[in-house]
Amino acid sequence: MIVDLYNPEKMYGFVVEGDLRVFFHQGDFLGGHWEGLDSPPPPIIGEEVVVSYVHNASSDSGKAPRAKAVQRIHPPRQILGKVESFNPERGWGFVRGSDHTTYYLHRSEVPEGRLPLPGQEVLFFAGFKNNRPRACYVRLLQLRG
Repeated sequence: MIVDLYNPEKMYGFVVEGDLRVFFHQGDFLGGHWEGLDSPPPPIIGEEVVVSYVHNASSDSGKAPRAKAVQRIHPPRQILGKVESFNPERGWGFVRGSDHTTYYLHRSEVPEGRLPLPGQEVLFFAGFKNNRPRACYVRLLQLRG
């Protein structure tokens, strides 16, 4: 299954596979312990996971099945990159990763409402949304003057 949505403020999300959509809460997510990471990030949009879940008692409830456990398959990839462009009015831009991939960058992935500047170095986790590379949990690094 793939993480399709995660809301860090409300601490819940959904994983999908085909037509199946399963609800999970942050407490159901087993981030794992990975070498080189002090603490694993929250769920990353587009990452592969293994899910155990329960169906709702009433199939007419309209609610998605509920996850009992969501576990990462692969360690999250943290990447150093440089902001290529960012439009503050629209709230999005692009960052070029050290892996030579261009990632979509949305303001919702930058903490504390700070906005990146073109040329600024960032550290982020590689994700995917709508089959496009996406920078997730972006940490802005200091500009070098």
